[in-house]
Amino acid sequence: MKQTAFKETVYPGLGLYLALTPLPLAIWLTFLPLDATLGVIMGSGAYAAAVGFFVFRSPKIFLDDEYLRVSNAKIERGFISNVRPIAKSETFRARGAELDSRAFTRFQIGVNTMLRIEISDPRDSTPYWLLSTRKVKKLARALDAN
Repeated sequence: MKQTAFKETVYPGLGLYLALTPLPLAIWLTFLPLDATLGVIMGSGAYAAAVGFFVFRSPKIFLDDEYLRVSNAKIERGFISNVRPIAKSETFRARGAELDSRAFTRFQIGVNTMLRIEISDPRDSTPYWLLSTRKVKKLARALDAN
């Protein structure tokens, strides 16, 4: 039986919900010449649908005895060679200028804590995984227990 060592769903940060706040107003203004009530209904529905989409698409991280799974991707624990938390001050650079185009990435809007996981599979050209997680230390400890 597989033992789950770590499990997290990385939901969006508050910034996403704030960034989506103009959406209902824009839709209401669009429908205002036709029907203000319909505009309120459509705007509220669009906001709920957008939030629902981002929450549903949130990365899910699972670690068990055999694999690390991030959403649909998985790798055997034996191929994880090094785990390094990325400081909040370094996340912008890690996602941009320093990012290797071959790396597997899974970022979440509004989450500024990340983990870099080096991969040592000779058959895989992916040098590392770069993940957003709110539980950096806990996941790093679980992976280091490998």
